[in-house]
Amino acid sequence: MKDLLLILTILINCSVYSQGKSSYDSLLINKYEDQLLPGYSILVGNFDSIIYETQYGFADIENKKPITKNTQFRIGSITKQFTAISILMLVEEGKIKLTSSAREYVPFLPKKVTIEHLLWHTSGLVSYFDDLDIPDSSFVLNYSPKDLVWLIEDEKLMSKPNIEYHYNNSGYHLLGYIIEQVSGKSYSEYLKDNFFSPLNMNDTECEYAQSNIENLAYGYENIDSNLTIPDYYTMDWPYSAGNIVSTPSDLLKWNKALFQGEIIGDSLLSYAHTAHTLNNGESTHYGFGWEIRKIQDETSLRHSGFLEGYLSTLIFIPEHNISVAVLTNCSNYSTELFSTKLAALAIGKPILSPKKIEVEQTELEQFENRYGFEEDVIVFEIIEGELCFSFEYDPTSHHFLYPIAKNVFYSNEFGCTLTFDNENNCMTLKIGERETIGKKLNTTKVADAQP
Repeated sequence: MKDLLLILTILINCSVYSQGKSSYDSLLINKYEDQLLPGYSILVGNFDSIIYETQYGFADIENKKPITKNTQFRIGSITKQFTAISILMLVEEGKIKLTSSAREYVPFLPKKVTIEHLLWHTSGLVSYFDDLDIPDSSFVLNYSPKDLVWLIEDEKLMSKPNIEYHYNNSGYHLLGYIIEQVSGKSYSEYLKDNFFSPLNMNDTECEYAQSNIENLAYGYENIDSNLTIPDYYTMDWPYSAGNIVSTPSDLLKWNKALFQGEIIGDSLLSYAHTAHTLNNGESTHYGFGWEIRKIQDETSLRHSGFLEGYLSTLIFIPEHNISVAVLTNCSNYSTELFSTKLAALAIGKPILSPKKIEVEQTELEQFENRYGFEEDVIVFEIIEGELCFSFEYDPTSHHFLYPIAKNVFYSNEFGCTLTFDNENNCMTLKIGERETIGKKLNTTKVADAQP
């Protein structure tokens, strides 16, 4: 569960298209015509109508089962907003306080870690999938919510609360466990009773190891130009950080009900969609289960989800009441980037990509190297005369860059800017307003380091 891939899908990068169904179709063709992927389900809508909707490909390649409106996809971390709203419902009912210590519900937690810190990803706790050395064999085992929560019982804080933003699945596992204790219901029962059934989200449910979901699309990965099914892992693990399966039409129902005030009051909802500020004054661009980003100066509330075999994005633009949902059963292609393009098209504010400049290949060679980030290692190489990068955990998937200024490169695929600082042996990856710095790991370029 690689968070750097998830971060790289939180992007802003669009091309100019005129509005209308043909424009959406053209955008779709430009995105996927050369891609090897099983399929996708896409919807753009507002409170009154569906603006654009389409499905493509197979939920099951081997048996040629097509994707339909009712095909379900694992939506991964989009689940977090359902968890956050569940907490806020309990707040409205007076059953819990955001400023309460989480220790009231999970006794091994430090007293200073509050419910809010868990929601904001600022608790300082370790994250299961990124900070713990969990053997692959564990992911096929069934775990109860308490089993998952107690995995970090003996782990020290990475930082004091509210000092750093650290995207944290374990924090949202803790929130699910707290929901169960306060409500007296299981996490899945709570969501079904309060959201899925009342809103007629008939194709949405929580998935666990023992679930048998007939309409769930198989998830695939593109490995060396072959679509393969990832190794099995139990859906007990994602839990309240990522175990919901859904469809674009059901996610539109969720957005409509939520943003029309049918679920919680305006005050708490607004608080959930306010970007949090750390002690040092730095914005996290994250509220309670939502990223807060801009599309051409328009506020967008969004989240992406990643699970092996699946990628998903849900965006809402409050000023226009526009929702965009893109779900795919392949975890190799950015849904957030494409969703942002659809959103920009829907509001008539497309974004231009930076202009490419010419750089000699000999100049490109200075950027061949490995850079270490908190989440992963990125490898830069020259392939076919162009600079490209790959994740160290997936060295066969190359993502091409083009130069836009001295030492500055742009990814049309991910919509991010990369600025190299060879004097200080680092590289800055900028995604929207957020910057992440990677440290150079080699003193020699990649090509020279090969055996």
